[in-house]
Amino acid sequence: MIVEVLSPSTEKEDRTRKLDFYKAFTSVEAILFVWQDTQRIELRERTGEGWLVRDFIGSGTILVATMGLAVPLEEIYA
Repeated sequence: MIVEVLSPSTEKEDRTRKLDFYKAFTSVEAILFVWQDTQRIELRERTGEGWLVRDFIGSGTILVATMGLAVPLEEIYA
């Protein structure tokens, strides 16, 4: 899993060029983009058909099924 904390100055590059770089590694099962200024996380999870993208805003539980990981959004931002 890769966790990328986004900053306003690098967000565009992180979510485009770096994302493509990360996805090229077959060992990467999940990529989390974490916003600094709002309680938001985007999860990209590798599946048999490609990449599943889920957005969590405000509250909820981040579930990374391939890794058996479940973390409340509130806990990440505590």
